[in-house]
Parts: sequence; structure tokens; C-alpha cells
Amino acid sequence: MSQPDDANTRAKFIAYHQARLSRQEAAKVLERFGAETPDRILDRESAVLCIQELAALGLLISACNFWCNCTGENARLYGCPHGGGGYNHGRGGYYSECYHLDGYDLEDRGLNFRVDPSEYAGVIGRGNAQMIHYLTRQLPGEPFFSPCLHVALEFPV
Repeated sequence: MSQPDDANTRAKFIAYHQARLSRQEAAKVLERFGAETPDRILDRESAVLCIQELAALGLLISACNFWCNCTGENARLYGCPHGGGGYNHGRGGYYSECYHLDGYDLEDRGLNFRVDPSEYAGVIGRGNAQMIHYLTRQLPGEPFFSPCLHVALEFPV
């Protein structure tokens, strides 16, 4: 992958992405999956499906962080809450931010946003595939994993 010398290449990628994100189709996808909080919190399975639909719109999920889905049943089964503060979700509980857990950031793991515009589609495709792989294959094996964990999806900023 080429790395142009232009110091603004990352900013150009972000601007390109923000223009696509502002389209109504993206908001409709997020709404359909129930990502109703400002942090776009979803269970892992819904997050994967949401990422796939956003990818079809040319959007990248560049990072995720973790929230505990605190319900009475999850407290009994998994010892929730695992974080602090959060949002009521209207389904008999709330999301508790797991601020003590490191999120998963594609740029920190080597995904390069400093590319020529002709390479944006490839970066978006590789990034979303890497995020889906993490959520489906790696995250369940993490020492901190609990079935109550939900993820908040983040776009490049």
C-alpha cells in the first residue's frame, strides 16, 4: 500500500468518510440495529451484521469499546456490572461502560488511513473484515470476555 507524502492524507480520508457517514442511509442502518445511544452500543452479533451493512455503504468501523449489559439476569449469571455509569436501555437494565478494558482500534493495530484516495475502498474492506474477525473470533477468547459484553462502534475521527 502506498503512503503519499501529503501530510493531510489522513485528514482527507476522514473527510471522505464523514461525507459518506452523513448520508441518511447510514443513520437508517444504525437505527434498524437499535444503536440508539450516542455510543452506538450493540450486542456482538448485531454489531457484525451492522458492520456488514455499513461496509456496503462504504463506511468503516475503525474501533470499538466495551459496555456491560447490566440486567437482573446478567447480574445473577455473570456478576454484572463490570463497569461504571452508562445508559438505561429500556429493556430492564442499563449499559455500564467498561472503561478499564482496552478497546480495539484498527489504526493502533496497523490499519493505515494515510493512503491515496484510490485505495480507500481497500482500506475500508480490510478494516471491516479485521473488525468482524476480532468480534467473532478473537474477542470470545480474551481473558476479560463475558457474554454480557456489548460493543460500541466507532467511526474514524
